Amino acid sequence: MEMTFGNAVMHETISQYALDGSKTEDLMDCDGIIDMTASVSNIEQLYWFRDGKDFSREMPPYVCYRNGYNAFAAPRIHLQMRHYTVPSLQNMRIFNANGHDATCVYYGCPPMYKKGDNPEFWKYFEEEFGLKKKEYFLFPHRPTADKGIDMVKQLASRFPNETFVLSAATPIAEHQAGLTKLLQEASTLHMENIKYCPIPMNPMHHYYKRELMRHAKAGLTCFDPSRYIEGFNLTNMEFVANGTPIIVTDSESSRELWVHGKDAIIVPYHLESFSAAIEKFSTYSFNCHNNYTTENYAKNYLNLLLNKYAVAPNVTQAARENDLSSPSPQQQSEMQSAQIQFPPRP
Repeated sequence: MEMTFGNAVMHETISQYALDGSKTEDLMDCDGIIDMTASVSNIEQLYWFRDGKDFSREMPPYVCYRNGYNAFAAPRIHLQMRHYTVPSLQNMRIFNANGHDATCVYYGCPPMYKKGDNPEFWKYFEEEFGLKKKEYFLFPHRPTADKGIDMVKQLASRFPNETFVLSAATPIAEHQAGLTKLLQEASTLHMENIKYCPIPMNPMHHYYKRELMRHAKAGLTCFDPSRYIEGFNLTNMEFVANGTPIIVTDSESSRELWVHGKDAIIVPYHLESFSAAIEKFSTYSFNCHNNYTTENYAKNYLNLLLNKYAVAPNVTQAARENDLSSPSPQQQSEMQSAQIQFPPRP
């Protein structure tokens, strides 16, 4: 079975950026398409390409992956044909409540993320930053308020004898500004227990990252639910697969995906709650185990492509000529009645 995974950034076209040299028309010959582009642009391009060439020809089975909890706007094709997949039941419920059909497909963790010890990669963190195994809390997320960078600073201030490590390296200006601000404040306040330990950006990057995760006391995932709804969080999955528990903000998805006391300590987003988790950390008996395999991930997508979306819905020409990219008045009314509360944008 032939499939293509689109993963271009926004505004990139298939013909320009496909690694195998594929052109838009080549997708019509695929047995299935999983579009993971930022704006689901591959399916959008294919839909309008077919419209201009041969509308009578059926689209191949496809799904449109959406990570965000309110990522309903793309692709710009008929609502009935968007075929959304999302990474959690929480996000599926939000999509459904807002008038959009969606199917939950949990991520699959690459098997390289597992318990173990590879000294050749750990040596870098030990020699370069003076880290010691199981003596630091790791915050590998983007250094922004919605992801909880302010909570990290408060915890470091409250626990001067604990080490808090940040590792995210990003080219995005907003993220760089957040990291710079935190490190400057830590320096001014002489908070030497906050360390920035960037992971080498080379072909061995994921092996270095794995060691940093393996040897942390715990991963810190202290997102602010008033600003951000966490759908899954790949990093949490990698922590747990590596045998490292997480301390995570309580939310619908946190309780769906992780087991309190086994994989995680799930606490409300309050300084006192996260502080209590750190104070009582040694009293927990964790038993981290990866429940999200690449085998199940692949099977679930194949099942969607071979069964649920094997035959595209019959969208009439009249329906296509109506509003293709925005909800109808009836759907807008349904969205309002659903009363889904989204966090305000920072």
